Amino acid sequence: MGINFDLTFFENRLKQNGFDIKPEKILISDQLFKNINIKESYSLFNNGIFNIIFIYTDKIHKKTLVREARNYYKKVPIKCLLIFSNVKEAILITFPDDPDGEVRILHLEDRLYHTDEEALMSLKFNTDPATFLSLTKNYLPYEKVREEFFLEYRNKYQKLVNIL
Repeated sequence: MGINFDLTFFENRLKQNGFDIKPEKILISDQLFKNINIKESYSLFNNGIFNIIFIYTDKIHKKTLVREARNYYKKVPIKCLLIFSNVKEAILITFPDDPDGEVRILHLEDRLYHTDEEALMSLKFNTDPATFLSLTKNYLPYEKVREEFFLEYRNKYQKLVNIL
């Protein structure tokens, strides 16, 4: 049985990282996320320079969510971390610089791997705005590393199977 990546899971993780989490149910216009079925949405944290939004949705499709997150960020230009979840899996999305630039993603499903744990713990709250913004820019560098690791692991496994 896997982990439930629900609102409570992310509230607890963010609290462990020093955030003063005060979930507030919010309504997000269908015009902001046109291709996503939003069941519920919550603002978990907003200090005026960074916003964390949790969105329950029925489907987790990475390309669609990234495209919609990019469009959202263009319309609502505040640094943010968007968390999309259907409880069985979740995708965390942030843009370190601007919506047309690099996207950072963490895709969680079934269980937490060591790199997932590290990524979740990497965003710590800091009262100094400059330090905090620096932390948000460096958040979620693990998706690429994780994919490269498992691809290399699979290749080595295939070589071993062929030898045996």
